[in-house]
Amino acid sequence: MIENNPKVSIMIPTYNQEAYISQAIESALMQDYDNIEIIISDDCSTDKTEEIAKRYLSDHRVKYYRNRTNLGRVKNYHHTLYDLTSGEWIINLDGDDYYTDKSFISRAMNLILSHENVVCYFGNRYLTKKLDQCSQYLIEKDTYLFNGIYYFTTYFKIGGFAHLGTLYKRSIAIKDQKCYTFSGNQSDFHGIIRMCIYGNIIIAKETGYKWRAHGNNASISIDFNKKYLDELACQRLILADLGFTFLTEKQKNEWLKEGQKWAYCDYRSSDCAPDFPDALLPR
Repeated sequence: MIENNPKVSIMIPTYNQEAYISQAIESALMQDYDNIEIIISDDCSTDKTEEIAKRYLSDHRVKYYRNRTNLGRVKNYHHTLYDLTSGEWIINLDGDDYYTDKSFISRAMNLILSHENVVCYFGNRYLTKKLDQCSQYLIEKDTYLFNGIYYFTTYFKIGGFAHLGTLYKRSIAIKDQKCYTFSGNQSDFHGIIRMCIYGNIIIAKETGYKWRAHGNNASISIDFNKKYLDELACQRLILADLGFTFLTEKQKNEWLKEGQKWAYCDYRSSDCAPDFPDALLPR
């Protein structure tokens, strides 16, 4: 089976996560997909993260690396992807998160390999009711195959993805050279959404993983205004970087308007707030 299944690299970037790192590693090891490597990239932890992680090195699938200096969250993502992984497919599992389903990667890879030119697989994060109108894209129960450009242009209407539930093709990320280069809170969105345009994407209404909320989460510790402005800057940078010649200026402005509403609703409430301040929209 190994020779028929492309290798999946599970990135585990970590920093001072001694309380969580064992569960992250063990949940990666329990995956029943038969061709994985687990890359632990320790960003100079000062607690017992290194000691705990090294206990798993007896398993040939586990590789542990310790950075010489502290790179910070996003640069550690970048370093791990570009310098340490060797798989054809990549998935990121932060050191404080974990998988809840041993077959999550197997199911995802089975779908990826069953369709042509798939570049990303997105596990569920926010999916809107509009997916009910996309029956022609349904490939399995609650699982959809989209042309990547279509998905990009309708992203804020269809719904988003979770970083730890996303598998993406490494060659596309390397080619684009922008994955994990945006330093803000939206670094994963900035790096991954741009890959869509290179092929087809699969979006599935399933999880199989757990994002752990605690006091040190980067996305929790930043206040609303900072997160909101950060996301708006990220959206504008994506359009500027990629150019998107297939979008008219009107379509670009519409995408930004939808994105601003999405960001506001994402950080203010669980649903799109009816009192969204129109003054925030671009003119």
